[in-house]
Amino acid sequence: MKHVRKIAIILIAAVMAVAVAISVCVIFSVKNVNVTYIGEQTAVTERVAKIKNNVLNKIRGTVISLVKESDIIESVGDEYDGKFVAVYSCEKVYPCTVNLVVKERIETYAIADAGGYKVYDADGQYLKNSVSLLNSNDNSPNVILSGADSSENIDMLVKAGRVFSLNFSSLRATVSEIKFEKAQSSFAKDTVTFVLRSGLAVEVLGYDYLAEKITRAAEAYSSLTGEEKLGGKIYCVTVADESGTQTVRATYRKAD
Repeated sequence: MKHVRKIAIILIAAVMAVAVAISVCVIFSVKNVNVTYIGEQTAVTERVAKIKNNVLNKIRGTVISLVKESDIIESVGDEYDGKFVAVYSCEKVYPCTVNLVVKERIETYAIADAGGYKVYDADGQYLKNSVSLLNSNDNSPNVILSGADSSENIDMLVKAGRVFSLNFSSLRATVSEIKFEKAQSSFAKDTVTFVLRSGLAVEVLGYDYLAEKITRAAEAYSSLTGEEKLGGKIYCVTVADESGTQTVRATYRKAD
């Protein structure tokens, strides 16, 4: 009789444990996905609905603690109605909700390729190939990257472009090309040149003090006449005095 009672107790405990486990799984399984979309707002409701459905189809019913960010990113994908996107942030909100911030990847740069261009976003990440230099969002030209023969060089030019845009107006509206020239000797420095759509160029010698050099270039640019802004070049360099102290200078020179 005692054995029967023990078996009954064990069975009841097992049933209760299973019931609790099922309840926990039900309570903590993913039921909701909230999406905040950063980018063009035209038809954004439809775009958000597609993203939300794709994610729910992948993780709905999964215990939230077991959901992998990589699965969410994979389910979001990278293109909706011609708009390239990326997951900017992902947050699990217990018991059953996932909050996503999805950011539109904006065409910004282009590198000449056989028969067209390789197009990159503002972070220097590859987007697509295109036969045209024109941006598919606003039909204005993307910024050409020249001399960027490696991912490292692309990253450097994108970093320089980001700093430039903080000191001047919109990068694509202002700059037609960013050129990279490798130093020809161990005594020389790499050069980055911003070719402005107005005809002026800004040449930055070396990556040291990059932000300060471009800030000085912006100051020099603001002091130019309307005619001077149509041509010539602003040279940005560091100069050391006798004590070794480095000073950043930006000097304008007329075109020859």
